[in-house]
Amino acid sequence: MELWVHCCDNTILKNLPSLLYDDGKWTAMWFLKNLPGEIYESLSPEYELQVQSALNITKTLKSKDPLKAVYGIYFWSDQCEFLIPTLEELKEAIDQVKTFSKTYNPSIFTEFALMTPTYGNLKMRERLITLFDYLNEKAQFINNKKKTVQIIVNDLGALQLLKRYPNLIPVLWRTLVKTLKNPLVDTWWLDKNVHIKGEMMTNLSQSDIDKAKKSIADNQRNFFDDTPLSNDMFINFYKNKNIDRFAIDYQTNMKEAFKKMDQNIGIDIYYPYSRVFQWRLCDIGAIDDSRRGNYPIDKVCPRSCLKYQMTIKNFQTIGYKLIQKWNSQYKTADFLELPEETIKSKNNRLIYTPIM
Repeated sequence: MELWVHCCDNTILKNLPSLLYDDGKWTAMWFLKNLPGEIYESLSPEYELQVQSALNITKTLKSKDPLKAVYGIYFWSDQCEFLIPTLEELKEAIDQVKTFSKTYNPSIFTEFALMTPTYGNLKMRERLITLFDYLNEKAQFINNKKKTVQIIVNDLGALQLLKRYPNLIPVLWRTLVKTLKNPLVDTWWLDKNVHIKGEMMTNLSQSDIDKAKKSIADNQRNFFDDTPLSNDMFINFYKNKNIDRFAIDYQTNMKEAFKKMDQNIGIDIYYPYSRVFQWRLCDIGAIDDSRRGNYPIDKVCPRSCLKYQMTIKNFQTIGYKLIQKWNSQYKTADFLELPEETIKSKNNRLIYTPIM
């Protein structure tokens, strides 16, 4: 399994050498500088998660120096269309990745890949085309070893655009690989909440009722353990579109699901943030423009989310937290547990996001 890192902006990319270590003191300094309100008012869930997840990465991959194990960088956000980077931001990131590779792992040659969101705004579509034009033209310079650039797509429109570019390789990201992520499933386990109609329990002993509830709960767990990556029709549909790499969120209740996945494809496992939902309405954007919190508007956003972050506190969870970032909500994974065969496969990637 290869380690790739998802850097949501250039600030995180610049500080990547320190973020890959479970250094609580350095992480606290980073938060004080970049998100001071998160430390002063209440400890950000991202602080604790970054320290713990960095430790989990090191243990799982058995790497003493994670910097030397980074095979590639996924750059920018996979969510809001208004976060599509400018050409200047893209060029800066490419330069940073090249510097990182020369400094820490020249033998691996860290690869650059671009993350794209779903989009609908025509101005953002034009920006995306500008980026694709540049990456396709400079692919041999950007990734000297492979001479191509991977584009992570969350939108079928972006996938259609990529047909024009022979040097850009699509990767199907988690928005298009649908999985169930209802927070209640792994917060209150289902066998405690299975409801059986009264007439079905007539003349049944308590022992038989408990067995029936357990059977129903097991069936429901199996349903939530299933993913599109164990479905031949789904895989073959996208293979016909020249896609052989797929991304999926890591979830703490999915150990069995990983065993069911097609092992003949490339699997990207995204950790430690699992997206629960995304929408065009944006509570964070409403801080600067109240209309964005009430109904979708097509006006280009000033990226308010780079200044603010919201923490969800009125929803009780066990074993993880819910946080809001950009126009989406995420559940966190406090530990990392993967089947041994998944880890040993060189075709699989662990996509680590140190800070969102």
